[in-house]
Amino acid sequence: MTPPDALQARRGTVRPRSLARRLTSAALQSTALALLVAGLAVNVLVYGWSHATLRGQAELQAAIASDGIAPALLFRDTRAAGEVLQLLKSSPDVRRATVFDATGQVFVRYDATAPLPPGAEAQAVPAETGLIEVRQPVVQGRERLGELRLAVSRHALQRQTLMLCGATVLSALLGLVVSWLRVRRVRRAVGRAENELNQLAYFDPVTGLQNRHAAMELLAGLAAEPSARFSVLLLDLDDFKLVNDTMGHAAGDALLGQLGGALQHAFGATGQVFRLGGDEFVAVVRSRRAGESAEHLGRHAIACFNQPMRFRGKLMPVHASVGIAEFPGHGATAQELLRAADTAMYRAKSSGKNGFAIYDESMDRENVARMQLSEELAAALQRDELVLHYQPILDLETEAILGVEALVRWRHPTRGMLMPGAFIEVAEGSGLIVELGGWVLRAAARQQAAWQARGLGHLFVAVNVSAQQLARRTLIDQVDAALKDSGADPRQLQIELTEHALIEDVAANVQMLAILKLRGMKIAIDDFGTGLSSLSYLKRLPIDKIKVDRSFVNDLSATGEDFAIVATIVGLANALKKEIVAEGIETPQQLAVLRRLCVQHGQGYFFSRPVPAADLEALALRGDTFPAPAR
Repeated sequence: MTPPDALQARRGTVRPRSLARRLTSAALQSTALALLVAGLAVNVLVYGWSHATLRGQAELQAAIASDGIAPALLFRDTRAAGEVLQLLKSSPDVRRATVFDATGQVFVRYDATAPLPPGAEAQAVPAETGLIEVRQPVVQGRERLGELRLAVSRHALQRQTLMLCGATVLSALLGLVVSWLRVRRVRRAVGRAENELNQLAYFDPVTGLQNRHAAMELLAGLAAEPSARFSVLLLDLDDFKLVNDTMGHAAGDALLGQLGGALQHAFGATGQVFRLGGDEFVAVVRSRRAGESAEHLGRHAIACFNQPMRFRGKLMPVHASVGIAEFPGHGATAQELLRAADTAMYRAKSSGKNGFAIYDESMDRENVARMQLSEELAAALQRDELVLHYQPILDLETEAILGVEALVRWRHPTRGMLMPGAFIEVAEGSGLIVELGGWVLRAAARQQAAWQARGLGHLFVAVNVSAQQLARRTLIDQVDAALKDSGADPRQLQIELTEHALIEDVAANVQMLAILKLRGMKIAIDDFGTGLSSLSYLKRLPIDKIKVDRSFVNDLSATGEDFAIVATIVGLANALKKEIVAEGIETPQQLAVLRRLCVQHGQGYFFSRPVPAADLEALALRGDTFPAPAR
């Protein structure tokens, strides 16, 4: 598994600072700012309080000194006034004291830096900075004799403030150290959580491969380089749902992990492999070998699935459909490239699966045509443009008509009569197949009721049911509605399902078929031998008939593999007491071999093509068959 830093290096991007680092930086900055603001506030408050205290003391000293100086100033005794001022020596904060008489002339002064003897001539003293000056009037009785100006030094206050600031800084540093130690532990926990989140954001937990988010980042980065040339391979596993349904999701996840490792081994040297989700993988190939084309890449991808994978001691066949898109020819952005590869992948899947397709613009035109056809089909269901044709099913010994298979046709207003192959796939892809299936059930039930009224009640009508009708649990309601609407005999209605559809959810389908059996209906497995079901499911399913797929009848001869397969199916049906019907009978030789194998019933162009209800009715009443078509 690639570490997160290595992943960033692979993507060619510069990884931003980690969340843990950013949280650590933010926490320390916040702590430092908080300590700074708190320390500044404390220092300002302490300084303001100390300044106010110093001024208050100075005012008190000035008031005491002015009371002692008043008599000396009244009698103009400078010596006595000087002796009073000399008492201020006991207060080291007092730097200077000056007494002015009533005329504003200096009467006497005291200077702590250069004291004068008592009675010396007072001189004006230049102003000194950093002092707090207090002015106190000198009063004798009610007469103002002068003014005392006391200057107090703030140096001690400043020293105290500097010491407090230093202590605050030390406390802040100590707080930052403690905070860093605590944040470091948090940072480690956040770092671990960040790595886990990064793992979840960029890696698939099932396979260990990088995920869709990482793939989109890589493709966006590569597409931003004008000179880049690379290929995008979208791989979708064929019928992987069957693995989950039959073996469980835990087994499916384990197999996906094994497949992811195999793909990484196959493409790791030339690119990167990602799991997009579900059973989809994408390989981004940035460096091809000399002479290697997109076709080579496709064959290389399919080769990864050619050999069955050994899983839990068993060999399990796993196949995939691959779509290929190339930069810059098939898209300029990550989204366009994935859409092109997805379009090509669905082309490969619709062409029979277990193959690859390279994107071209015609696929988009076909998708537009499919969408238009889907819209027209939806309208056709409302405009009653659909019609049923019926192919007889006969007893191969007597060639008596036992019943019919109802096959839908579309009377298209501009394209004429369309066969099912022209629109059934579109109906399945758009989901209209459920509504279409319900219409076929209602129309077939009405026709069976009409034939019953005309004396042909012995003919059963077989109706094909899609896997989506089973998956959406609509089949029971549709059958009940058809029977109620038509008044048809449920014993003369037969439901045909492919084995592939039946085993997608065996338990639910067994229950659903059992309900239909209670209605009196018969159940047939269509196209038997082409699916992936096991004999254990065949034993569990409440079916009445097995229809041999036409692929085994086409080349049927008295010997060969097809003869052996059909003989095996006949033996299986007899052992399980099931009726057997052969499809696609077109030649007398095929009929002869099927009779030899004791196949009971059959249908095909040798007897009759699918025909409108009126023609089938005439044929049944006549007791004959249409001649085989010229070939």
